[in-house]
Amino acid sequence: MRHRAGIDVPPLNVGTGGPLVLADGRAIPTGCADTARIAAFESGFLPATAGDGRRRRLMADWAHACDHAARAASASSEAVRDAKTFAQWAEDLFAAGDPGETAEQVVALAAAEIDIPHVGVTMLRAQHRLDTVAAASPLLARVAELEITLGEGPCLDLRWHRQTLIIPDLAKDTRWPLWSAAVADFGLGGAMYVELAADNRRMGVLTFLSTEPRDFDDEDVAFAHIFARHAALALQSAERDANLQTALDARKIIGQAQGILMERYGLTDAQAFAVLRRYSQTTNRKLRTIAVDLIRTRTLPDD
Repeated sequence: MRHRAGIDVPPLNVGTGGPLVLADGRAIPTGCADTARIAAFESGFLPATAGDGRRRRLMADWAHACDHAARAASASSEAVRDAKTFAQWAEDLFAAGDPGETAEQVVALAAAEIDIPHVGVTMLRAQHRLDTVAAASPLLARVAELEITLGEGPCLDLRWHRQTLIIPDLAKDTRWPLWSAAVADFGLGGAMYVELAADNRRMGVLTFLSTEPRDFDDEDVAFAHIFARHAALALQSAERDANLQTALDARKIIGQAQGILMERYGLTDAQAFAVLRRYSQTTNRKLRTIAVDLIRTRTLPDD
């Protein structure tokens, strides 16, 4: 190995059984490119023929190698910890159960990571309805309701698709002037909105609201962006499972109602279903509701 000072340093076998521990206590992984060079200096190798200038340059090179390797090891360790943390969060979210429990878990994990008083999950429903399904405070639902009342706001605005929206000072924001002013009157200062998207579609928004103006830093934004992707997939899975269970329950109930009609009136399966559907249409009530009433009362509405 040749150093930039021009002195040949013989390679040193530092082994592969564990990290190299420097004199100052820092541990450097043995796979690091700087390990052999650092180990050589740590072992006391310093050419006797080197003059003071070269010796100073060699020592500076040693210090630089130590710092570079230590930073690389620290970054690698931090990345591993982050990966394990996100993996655990994903596992917790998918294990939560129904959509409500999943949303509550999303809020709890997000609030634990970013120190802020108001965190919530607002889902977009049919006909531009907003449904705050989980929140760390009741204020989140009021903020979402304002968007519906005023017809403007970040949850309804699709122009920031697949982005993280930062509002450092709500009182000064001009994108949604009516909404921003009303929210500021609630005593709120700053906000961060993170899209919950699945299948390239916005299904909801993860909201962070502070009581003071706040410039969310890069670490906050990075966490929110990655976490929201895990949260969106977990919420989508929970809602899909819930919808499937609802459909299965409805089919079972309707089947029971058909059985009652078939036994009482000697109808076929198709005829019994046609009767239920006709009552549903004439009364403008859901087929499942008609079936539930029939099972409970053992009679049709006009019997």
